[in-house]
Amino acid sequence: MQDGDETRLRAALNEEVRVRRKGGAAVLRHYMDDRAHSCETMVIAFGGLQQHIGGGHSGGMPPHEFVRSCTKAGARYALFVRDASRSWYCRGLGDGAFGDAAAGDTFESMVAGLRAEIDRLAPARVVTIGSSMGGYAAIRAGIALNADRAVAFSPQVLLHPDERRGAALEPMHFDELLSWLRLAASAEGFAMRSLVEAVREAPPSIFTAVEVHVGASEHGDVYEAERLQAAVDERLGRIVAFERILVIDPTSVYARLELAAMRVTDAIGLQAKAAKRAKGACSRASIPLALEAYEMLTAVVADVGAYAAPPPAPNARGALDLAQVLGERRPNCPLPPAPYLQRFIGRAELLLGQACDALHADGYGVSGAGAGDWSDVGLYYNGRQNVANTQRAPFTSKLLRSDEALRRDATSCPFGSAYFSLLRPGTRLAAHCGPTNGRLRAHLGLVVPEGDCCIRCGDEPPRRWAEGEILLFDDSFDHEVWNLTKHPRVVLIVDLWHPGLDTDAKRLAALQTDAERECYLGVVDRDEYQMTTERGH
Repeated sequence: MQDGDETRLRAALNEEVRVRRKGGAAVLRHYMDDRAHSCETMVIAFGGLQQHIGGGHSGGMPPHEFVRSCTKAGARYALFVRDASRSWYCRGLGDGAFGDAAAGDTFESMVAGLRAEIDRLAPARVVTIGSSMGGYAAIRAGIALNADRAVAFSPQVLLHPDERRGAALEPMHFDELLSWLRLAASAEGFAMRSLVEAVREAPPSIFTAVEVHVGASEHGDVYEAERLQAAVDERLGRIVAFERILVIDPTSVYARLELAAMRVTDAIGLQAKAAKRAKGACSRASIPLALEAYEMLTAVVADVGAYAAPPPAPNARGALDLAQVLGERRPNCPLPPAPYLQRFIGRAELLLGQACDALHADGYGVSGAGAGDWSDVGLYYNGRQNVANTQRAPFTSKLLRSDEALRRDATSCPFGSAYFSLLRPGTRLAAHCGPTNGRLRAHLGLVVPEGDCCIRCGDEPPRRWAEGEILLFDDSFDHEVWNLTKHPRVVLIVDLWHPGLDTDAKRLAALQTDAERECYLGVVDRDEYQMTTERGH
């Protein structure tokens, strides 16, 4: 390509991007400032080719509806990102997408803008999500941001046209856009990086769970997902903690709607081409496509009407399901005859004073607390000590640490926590599961109001807390809590090793990484805690 040709191409590409980006803001936020929701999750959604979430080319949920739905569902922060240039986000979002900070014209600069947003908000959990082009961005950006989870529906794993042809993928409606993107990459010097490369090049510190949904009847999508799966499996051989879930689901409503929408798009395209050739002409090839789409949509509507949700899974993370070691489990557990538990009960009043001091110091007043919220002050998290918080509750921290048996059975656990928990009046936390059945969770009641204030675990009846008493349960079962009174509830939560894991050998075998094992041995052998600023849940 001659210099003059390259200059003209670059100018044409930039003008096309400028025109496309005039359609609206690249970033749409919906943040809840009043902490009125039940989780500190941030959802980052990436728009597809039509700037919507889901529904293929001819439908989907508009951005403003999606972010509002996220916050209604319990996410405190919802951020919708769109690439109006339809460049698979490889050319960034343009300057000013994140306010004064320049988002720039590269994928990496977009990630830098998102990272700055995350650092400013400090959410407890980050989830990226998208479909098709947005699914590509959700996985690639999710890995770059070390998000907790990246969820993608029918993402393009391979972008470069040569790679797609080499994989013998069927021609797709977006192939022309990818060919255009290849020209832009050549002129501007950026890489059309595949998701396979993104996974392989992820540093060891990345722990993003990658979740991919594709329809089993879409052979191209399945092939690309399997390529991604192979890259994840290859990385798993080196970094065990890199979790992944690949869902190739023929019953996926989302995938079936995407497929039907693609048929509609193809039919419309064929009809438009026929109309260009001759006024009033009809494309015969478009008719079977339209009929097929109609049959698909009819079947989806019928299936959705007959759908019955399966019961919640008893464990939230299969990688730490220790059922074969522990045998039969029950949601609610009898209190073991451990002397340190009785010491907790005998010192409930002192612990209450420490809880009030710590919660006040952290900005969460107990008396007169507002409705519809919950707060916590973490002391120990995953076998590590939060020094700032333990200094606010020195008696509680000493009690948790000085007793050798308690230190061995509780604060040494690399997947356990110890923290004060405040549940404000009028709050109901949605059902959820803990990360593993290798621990049990103890709640010591410190302030328990009269009325409807309970916890339900598994399929067993709800139980009320009582001041100065301990409830013990397996939080890997589906459980929920609520306080529908006019007064706050305060408990001290301490996670204990499951009594079935009663020796060092069993516990070390249950841990997944050398770092977890070193953390455990540092506590039980040397009374040495690594430091953390994380709060624990």
